[in-house]
Amino acid sequence: MRAKARAFTLVELLVVIAIIVLLLSIMLPAMCQATEMTHRAACLGNLRQISLAATAYTIDNQGVYIICRGREVMKCFNAANMKVHRNRDDDKYVDWAAQWYSYGLVQEPWGDIGQGRQGYQPTNTWNCPSRNYKAQWESAFPQMVVAYQYMGGIEYWRNPFKGNWRGPTDRYSASPVRVGTSKSDWMLVSDIQAIVGGKWRNTDRKAAYGDLPNHKAECNSKAWAAGGNQAYVDGSAEWVNFNQMLFIHSWSSGRTNGSFARGYFFWQKDLNGWDPVADGDDDAFGSYWERDDWY
Repeated sequence: MRAKARAFTLVELLVVIAIIVLLLSIMLPAMCQATEMTHRAACLGNLRQISLAATAYTIDNQGVYIICRGREVMKCFNAANMKVHRNRDDDKYVDWAAQWYSYGLVQEPWGDIGQGRQGYQPTNTWNCPSRNYKAQWESAFPQMVVAYQYMGGIEYWRNPFKGNWRGPTDRYSASPVRVGTSKSDWMLVSDIQAIVGGKWRNTDRKAAYGDLPNHKAECNSKAWAAGGNQAYVDGSAEWVNFNQMLFIHSWSSGRTNGSFARGYFFWQKDLNGWDPVADGDDDAFGSYWERDDWY
């Protein structure tokens, strides 16, 4: 006589489900962290490639770096015939987005957008793998917006602590404009760690500000920055923890909602005479903003 098959009881099923849930709660954070470490490595490779391309451009162009938008906006590059921010008169005749084409960092122009301008789509090298929103062409401005902050051509630093300042050695910034006046350890390109409109998670213009910071301190979308990769003038690159970083420069450096309008953070040893510790600028440091009340 065939034995009767025994079914699971409700209690046994609930126990099995509870064990599965427990295992998933243990494994998912570890899997998320492993994925993030892979993304950080790929991101570091992207920054090395951008740094090499920027250096190659200086070799071909009398030691001058490609400039970011208006010599102030570190995450964008102008089309031609643009007079914005601190552009010099001769800057506006150059299609700065197009300058990356010869070095493999933008694709073929996708068409005439008027006033003698071409639109360019950035290559995937400009994308941080940890960020959902990708580098792209923004026709409304027009500009190429990328997922990293690039300091080339910035002659004046601006922040809420020093305003527009001139350093003790007649330098207004310590960012690379020309090879001959740049130091090897100046930051050239890095991940974006930004508080925008007083928030870590700003939903305005998602292409520019969505899903920031690039690398979050926790494996969810509600977290401050863990830190970021940085590449320097000498071609070296490294990961820097957020609590070491400072708000050094932004094109929109005012305060809002007890925080910053556009607060961008990175680390650099040479601060051009600024000593935030001696000056008592506590909220210039990334460690001040490792908080969960800026969402």
